[in-house]
Amino acid sequence: MNVILTNLVRSANRLTPHGVKLSDFISRDSYRGMLRLWLFDAGSVCFLLTSLFGFSIAVLSLYNDKTSSIGLMLSMSVVSSCMSVLWQLNRLVGAETSFLIPGYQRNVVVQSIVILLSIMIFALGFAVIFAPQTLASVLIAVLISLAFLWGCLHWNKGFQFSILLFIGMPFFDQMTLNLPWWMLVIPLVMLLEFVRVKLGQLTWHHDARATYLSGMEMGWFWLPSMKQHNLLDKLNRYLHPASFFVGPLLAMALVMVTVLGLLIFIPSTLFEWHLPIQLIVGQLLLMMCCLVHWSRVQRWRGVETLFMLPGFSGLVGLQQAFFKASARLISLSILSMLLVCLAGLVFGQPLSLPFIAHLLLCVLWSGLFALGLGALSRNISQMSAIMLVMIIHSLFVSFSFKALQAQQDMDGWLMADFLLTVVGVWLFIWSKDRLWRKGVIEL
Repeated sequence: MNVILTNLVRSANRLTPHGVKLSDFISRDSYRGMLRLWLFDAGSVCFLLTSLFGFSIAVLSLYNDKTSSIGLMLSMSVVSSCMSVLWQLNRLVGAETSFLIPGYQRNVVVQSIVILLSIMIFALGFAVIFAPQTLASVLIAVLISLAFLWGCLHWNKGFQFSILLFIGMPFFDQMTLNLPWWMLVIPLVMLLEFVRVKLGQLTWHHDARATYLSGMEMGWFWLPSMKQHNLLDKLNRYLHPASFFVGPLLAMALVMVTVLGLLIFIPSTLFEWHLPIQLIVGQLLLMMCCLVHWSRVQRWRGVETLFMLPGFSGLVGLQQAFFKASARLISLSILSMLLVCLAGLVFGQPLSLPFIAHLLLCVLWSGLFALGLGALSRNISQMSAIMLVMIIHSLFVSFSFKALQAQQDMDGWLMADFLLTVVGVWLFIWSKDRLWRKGVIEL
């Protein structure tokens, strides 16, 4: 009897009590407000743009006969679309008033399913037609994305671990070296059924709103809390005031990224995975530079508190202190990459000195661009555009790795690094006086 009553209560609390029917997918009413919902939300549009860019790079790689990177780009599109859908579902189950809008809950679920399935089918179809050798890795990306989606629908706070999916994307090819694609079909069907059932059982959850707001403020970058250590405390003071809006996470992330990059060399060497560890570390370091101004824009009310702290001589002093702290962050990022490169040499990576210089310069100019453009940003839409810097950096380093494997000359890459660094230094210095140029109250 208690089980029956519990099921009735849960059924009454469901966001779509009658489920989602096939007729809902062909009804025009189900797609009302779709553009406004998905393209005017900073979270979902960032992930959707990343997914679209992944498809664009896959097409460009096919055009240039570089099919080795197609699997990674399609995997990025699938994972990003899953994150966008999860973002909207977290927002839905965290909104207590969503039932006041007729059909809103059903529309979000229908649109989420259509977007997710469309991107996954397109990615799999692209792999089957143009790059059959990448089909298994794309299927792995679909399976992992669906499993992550299903897990987060059970545990809303699991969304905070989404960064692990993006870190793990370069491993997908290694996971499918000796795995035929047809072995993944049955798990795919099972996961699709699990997700379908869970989507029909969505209920309001008090943790979902906190997860949504935390993701907005912290740019979806999360690390487990640790006991404050003297080293972290010194790093926090060294990075102040650039670390003010992010908090202890910035110093903690610097340490964790460096340690992670060093530790990955052990399994990579033992199992001969040949992972682009420097690319992964460089992307994480660039993400931290972007996080400085993302959190500043999201927590703009905290600028007044920062301004009132002792140690700054007016607004000009605050601008100079923030500029110097940002420069120190870039210096620490370069040091982190240098340690990872030296570890690569110890573990037998064929890294030449020009290539190491190229990697260090990539960290330099990408950090300068991220912090310089971030200082010019006044809202989330402008900050979202800075994701292009991360994509350009990723492609630039990826293609340089291929040039290293082909034993090509690095002079052209170093020349491009030098030019980008000059532009980055100019942008970084020029943007210093434009941060809070209208005062700390107005962005």
